[in-house]
Amino acid sequence: RIGTRFDLDPQRKMAVVGTIGGGIFIHHLESPRLFAPVAPKQSWRHVAFDPSGARLILASTDGTVGVMDCRTRRLKYTVEGNGSHPQQLFVSAKTDDLWIEDGNGLRSIALEAPGQRQLINGARCVAMSHDGSLLAFVKGNSAKPELSVLDLRNSRESHKLDLPFDLLQLAFSDRRQILFGLDESQQPLVIDLEQAAVDKLDWPQSSQLESITTLRWINGRLLLASGSNIYSFDMSN
Repeated sequence: RIGTRFDLDPQRKMAVVGTIGGGIFIHHLESPRLFAPVAPKQSWRHVAFDPSGARLILASTDGTVGVMDCRTRRLKYTVEGNGSHPQQLFVSAKTDDLWIEDGNGLRSIALEAPGQRQLINGARCVAMSHDGSLLAFVKGNSAKPELSVLDLRNSRESHKLDLPFDLLQLAFSDRRQILFGLDESQQPLVIDLEQAAVDKLDWPQSSQLESITTLRWINGRLLLASGSNIYSFDMSN
């Protein structure tokens, strides 16, 4: 059975999928071939291509990370986990670091020099900008949440914004200063970092948006996955 963790390579020719039962499969989009890229490991479930498409990042349920050469389809090395179940994986094209969101917060691993580099305790609801230079996340308790933006080029926080409510989802738009979020009531939001403003997005379809599991920004459109449906909103206007 296919799980919820998947990614496309930069050339959009291959899709990699993590399965609910464990194991990683690559699907060639131009052919029906489906195969396992590495020796089976029951707990490999989370996947991400690096920005070049040359490496595939795997994460297990205990937080162990594997880096696979996509050409040879062999693991180059693994980094022992910390026991926390990963929730999201991000690879920065600017720093070549892997960022892992888990139950403890955010941690980074340098892909070419394996080993943990940075830890941000308590970070959740994470999003990376499209150019890989910014990492946004929520910290603090649900009664007093704070949105922070970390510039990965200098490891400095470039913005901080007190939020009126906690967030469940977060995604960068094409503009680095604009993010989209989802609050606990499933209300879509737009966050302007320059203006330090959070506004609700009112759509006729808002009453249908229940149990939203994924929020993504692709080519000027905001995609929301809700149940078995995907809603696409044109944000160009």
